[in-house]
Amino acid sequence: MAAVGVTRSAEPLSALAERSIAPVRMPLLGAAVSFTLDGAAAVRRPLSESVTEANVGSLLMFHYPSTWNHVLGDHATTFRVLPLSPTETH
Repeated sequence: MAAVGVTRSAEPLSALAERSIAPVRMPLLGAAVSFTLDGAAAVRRPLSESVTEANVGSLLMFHYPSTWNHVLGDHATTFRVLPLSPTETH
C-alpha cells in the first residue's frame, strides 16, 4: 500500500497565520487523488461537476485560530476549534 502525502507550501506557516483566511493548494504525491489509504478517490461522484480533473490536490483554507477546511476533488472536510480558555478548547 502506497503512502499518501502532500508537498510543503513555499510560504511559511507564520506568514499564513498573519492573514485572516489563508487558502493554500497542496498537490498530492504520486498518483494520489484523495486522502484515502491507497490514494484512490473515496467516492465515485466528484464533489463538483465543473471539476473534470481527478487529481486537483487539496485546497486548504485556514481561518486562524479556529477553523481548518480541506477541499479535494471527491470530498470536503471542515472542522473547528472553539477556544474556551487559554488552556481549553471545545
